[in-house]
Amino acid sequence: MPSKFHIFLRQLTPEFVTTRYPDAAYGTPYELYDEYLVKEILNNSKGALEWIESQIKM
Repeated sequence: MPSKFHIFLRQLTPEFVTTRYPDAAYGTPYELYDEYLVKEILNNSKGALEWIESQIKM
């Protein structure tokens, strides 16, 4: 896996807890995430998924 995706996915892991268990976070998701952050997460996620799909099709 390219290091840029590995780094992104490692940074994304804590976000799972925040979004899955909002009562465990230090605020509600709408307070913690702005449009810029969400777009960045979505774009990086799409890139990682496209890379994974390309590896499966090999």
